[in-house]
Amino acid sequence: MDKHPSIFEILKRFDTEEKCVQHFERIRWPHGPTCIKCGSTRIMKFKTLGKTKKIRYLYECVDCRYQFSVTVGTVFHDSHLPLTKWFLGIYLICSAKKGVSAKQLQRQLSVSYKTAWYMAHRIRLAMQDDDDFCQKFAGVCEVDETYIGGKGKGPRGRGAANKIPVVAIKERTSGKIRMKALNNVKKSTLASFIRTHAEPGAEIHTDEFTSYKWLDSSEFVHNTVNHKETYVKAGKIHTNGIENVWSLFKRAITGVFHKVSDKYLPLYLNEFSYRFNHREQVCLLYRVLETSC
Repeated sequence: MDKHPSIFEILKRFDTEEKCVQHFERIRWPHGPTCIKCGSTRIMKFKTLGKTKKIRYLYECVDCRYQFSVTVGTVFHDSHLPLTKWFLGIYLICSAKKGVSAKQLQRQLSVSYKTAWYMAHRIRLAMQDDDDFCQKFAGVCEVDETYIGGKGKGPRGRGAANKIPVVAIKERTSGKIRMKALNNVKKSTLASFIRTHAEPGAEIHTDEFTSYKWLDSSEFVHNTVNHKETYVKAGKIHTNGIENVWSLFKRAITGVFHKVSDKYLPLYLNEFSYRFNHREQVCLLYRVLETSC
């Protein structure tokens, strides 16, 4: 495909359970089905009726006689929901710039709220297994932190009460990001995050927050900008890219999810990062399916 597929194209391509199973099979086993128990490639495929009288597409190993489905061991495991709805749910979440709430999935997929929340949660779990999250950034990187949540009115920014600190790093060349919820914004906490996601020698751009002063060493190249005076110094030193990320992420929380608990905030951060990092891809549906295997 040379363009992002419309919802009509997705519905046409994956309009039956059999088509979904065949597509997922090609992704999970590009060289043919393999027994998940003994590794044998001598597999028989057959259809049968499940407990709910729906057709099930199963595989049986000729060598060890183990029966399994294409979804076993994936985010779709132990779900009675048809893959047609799973695929459409993934498409809706991936194609929405700011994400989709469980209530919206409930309405659009004609499922219960509990099922919609379960689907969204499983899809986020698949997103966090993306291999890109393991690669370190190099070159010019922007780092900044913000604060999410909290009840009632009060101070904004650093020092805000009852809010969760979130730090992010953005590699300027690739435009990719990493985000993480923190317990605090102390020097040691921010240092651990930056060392985890940036290659030694990378050029780190931050504001003049004191917890970033340790960067003025031989480990990284450090440049700062004073936001009280200017937002861009010397034409290239700034954190505007990461500020744009915060703007988009906060609009997603306010306009789509309304409220995010500290327990599940890391999953929402991973979902946002995953979608942001792969925004240029034709269809994230296929990539999420690959990470769910």
